[in-house]
Amino acid sequence: MCATVREEKKKPSPRRSAAAMEVWRKRRRAGVVPKFSGLQGEGIDKEGNRVLTRRLNSMGIYEPYKGVVRVHFRRNGRGPKTIVITDVYHAVRMTKHIEEGYVKELDKNDRILKSISIENLKLARGGKNREGIEEAIRNIKIILKSLKGIRIPKKTFSREQLKYAISYLEDAIKDEDRIDGRKIGMACAKIVSFRTRYGNWRDREVIAIKEYSNLRGYGLRKLRDERVLFNVSNWMRYLNKEKKGFQMRALWLRDLKFSDELEKLVENKRKMKPEKLGEMSKKLFDAGYNNKKIDRAYEALIWREEKKARKLVKEYMLLLRVRNPLYIAREMEKETDKYYHKAAGYLKSAAKLIERKIFNRAVYCFEKAAEGITERGPKSQTSLNFPSQSQQ
Repeated sequence: MCATVREEKKKPSPRRSAAAMEVWRKRRRAGVVPKFSGLQGEGIDKEGNRVLTRRLNSMGIYEPYKGVVRVHFRRNGRGPKTIVITDVYHAVRMTKHIEEGYVKELDKNDRILKSISIENLKLARGGKNREGIEEAIRNIKIILKSLKGIRIPKKTFSREQLKYAISYLEDAIKDEDRIDGRKIGMACAKIVSFRTRYGNWRDREVIAIKEYSNLRGYGLRKLRDERVLFNVSNWMRYLNKEKKGFQMRALWLRDLKFSDELEKLVENKRKMKPEKLGEMSKKLFDAGYNNKKIDRAYEALIWREEKKARKLVKEYMLLLRVRNPLYIAREMEKETDKYYHKAAGYLKSAAKLIERKIFNRAVYCFEKAAEGITERGPKSQTSLNFPSQSQQ
């Protein structure tokens, strides 16, 4: 009678199994489509297409002055508000940076989840191996250290699960003559709990926040384009009259110079000194500027209200910039939206021509910039060639 030898099917390595688990998790994540109600506003995506979004006010975005926006943030939709005041040209890039931050978070989470899955599989397959358990404890502690400083509720809860897992593993090998298998099983359960919350739950949360940031970006792009087109029409009107062109050129250069000086005061992390702000106020007054906002900032500093003073100075700085073609050209040069490359190039050329006092060519460049902004895909019922109702 012939003996038959059956070879047991070899199990894949923990590393390979963990990689397969991550592939399936990422596929599930790719299928998550967050749904938002109240999509009644018109926006523009980074390709220049018209898309639906929420109204800006409903997303915590307000425009106290034309071109200046106040954006309200919350941590995961909860907690105290963080208010950021900036110009609409920079605000669009700010939403992109937020989206990029969440993409980086997901990449980091993927690496952590793969590492912890490998340790969990080793524990589940390794049985009562003291050296393997000690190695797992060391590796999990390294992962736990990388989670130090996080404040997001789901992540803090997940971190606690890893602490419990380490505690159970240490209890499992505390007796030199025996290993408690029950404790190892409890540790593995805690690691699975960590994966569920840090993985699937946080994936859905991040995708929803990222998409919400996209909706904000759509609305801000439309507002930015409206403001640029509104300003371009004014700049062309000024520059078509040569005498007015020279006057506006001098004003724009002076505005940019003062705004850059104010920016240094705002961005300086050291305590703002009343003497420096007083000197700046005098410069503005001597140059014929309405400096009441700076005077209010000076009074706030005297009363030791530095936060209020910085806010007022920043608002004044932005007001000097939001209608200035030299500043807007500088900001649009940093723009990465594909449909804006042509317009940004013409705005940059126009700014250089203004500095060289070649106003007729600058007008031509502004016309081409406006065409570059408006020529993108099928037109919707609302045309960006005209100011929005908020501008009328």
